[in-house]
Amino acid sequence: MESHYFVLFVEDNIDFRDSAARFLEIKGFEVMVAGDGVEGLEKLNTAPRTPDAIVSDISMPKMNGYEFFQAVRQKERWKSIPFIFLTALDANADFRIGRTSGADEYLVKPFNPENFAIVLKQRIDRHREIIQIGENQVQATRNMIIKILAHELRTPLTYVTNGFDLLADEVRQRENGKDNIDSIQFSTILDIIHNGTNRLNRLAEQLVLLAELSSTESGKAWLHMRSQFDFGEVIHAAIENLDSFAASRDVVVTVKPLPEIWVDGVRNLLIHAIREPLRNAIQYSHTGGTVTIGCTTEDNYWVIEIADSGRGIKPNDLAIIWDLISQSERDKFEQQGFGLGLPITQKVLALHDGIALIESEFNQGTIVRLKLPKHES
Repeated sequence: MESHYFVLFVEDNIDFRDSAARFLEIKGFEVMVAGDGVEGLEKLNTAPRTPDAIVSDISMPKMNGYEFFQAVRQKERWKSIPFIFLTALDANADFRIGRTSGADEYLVKPFNPENFAIVLKQRIDRHREIIQIGENQVQATRNMIIKILAHELRTPLTYVTNGFDLLADEVRQRENGKDNIDSIQFSTILDIIHNGTNRLNRLAEQLVLLAELSSTESGKAWLHMRSQFDFGEVIHAAIENLDSFAASRDVVVTVKPLPEIWVDGVRNLLIHAIREPLRNAIQYSHTGGTVTIGCTTEDNYWVIEIADSGRGIKPNDLAIIWDLISQSERDKFEQQGFGLGLPITQKVLALHDGIALIESEFNQGTIVRLKLPKHES
């Protein structure tokens, strides 16, 4: 039967190592021992399971405790193992280095065996608690992703399949010499299908772009595509892309007089950076509302402001609004989107050495500020 606690004990003093191992075994630990860092690494590589903790002396031949610690932390599967250093009472230098090395605990020899066992158990139990909390958070996030993704796929697919069912039924009726719908109804069905496919395309586009922006290699590739241009062109391109969406929401987008906003960047990415918060501003504005875009300066930055007078964001939601798949009051409102828009904007701005900020007052409106370094034309 496996012990509840499995420890690797690394110590070159054979008598001390054996007596400490026997005491820990009496206390219910399973103990694997090694005489130095080299042997410790060998034991880790061949162990039947990963130890719950590593206890290591500092002054050892072949490979000392610090070298052993660094070697352990270089392996991904061992990085999170709680690590406890042991050293002699008069080793002040060891004490200072041990405190700054990143180890989880530092014990001075000789020590009380009972206290040692308690410290070791507490470290292992706390580590397990942290892992469990992380796993619970991952599972909660996974469940939320599945729920939102299912909604984001099912809803537009319903539009598409129902639209095609109506068209198929109309084709069958016409083959039988009947004509059930007029041109207006026919156009409405096509609009339903079009809206559904657009929503699916948007989700796919966002997921692909976010994956590219999150990749270090892709980020480097984007840098080679930079050029200098007037950001006003980007703003108008984003507005044009959302013209029909704004019209469907009966929202007017107005642009304040803009200076020549010269920036150095990737044009297509910056269109996304503007389009995402602009789309949100349109979507969350009241019917008949207005979204305003303007530009100010702050030090060596252009500050693009996108302002709406919609329902705003609650303070608690504002704290997590830049997080992935995070949306304000999603449980109360039907919203198109997966909560990827603002994280995309934030990553694009970071790639351009800029920053994205947001201010909002609930039931009053929201202002998104995109700060980009100036570039002289």
